[in-house]
Amino acid sequence: MKKIMFFLVVCQCCGVKVYSQGDWTSLQAAKFKEVFVEQFYSFKTLLVPTDSIMALEGELFEMTGYYIPVATEDKSIILSKTPFASCFFCGSAGQETVIDVRLREPAKRNYIADHKIRVSGRLKINTEDWETLSFILEDAVIIQD
Repeated sequence: MKKIMFFLVVCQCCGVKVYSQGDWTSLQAAKFKEVFVEQFYSFKTLLVPTDSIMALEGELFEMTGYYIPVATEDKSIILSKTPFASCFFCGSAGQETVIDVRLREPAKRNYIADHKIRVSGRLKINTEDWETLSFILEDAVIIQD
């Protein structure tokens, strides 16, 4: 244990980036704003591009969550931190609790709502397109289902 701590201290002092992996807690600092969309004469929510959130762009994320059934034409799935009944779409959870997972290859099976899976991919931040979720995992793979 002492050798590991020494290695980490040396790496940080020398400017070597120590690998860290993102998860749901990394997204908790997200802030959102309401924007008026003239076309629909209604307000939509967009992510505020804060420094702490934008620093996560391109980072490797490994997320465990619940499958949310959505109809997509591509290889995307939606993953939620909470089960369907309390997720962003049906419950009172915030946008930071759901992520658009764009799979490298189609899922090998069909999942049912609330099936718990683990995925890995690179985070993409969306601050402009209100028709897409704010957090997207690109080139993602399912690592446990």
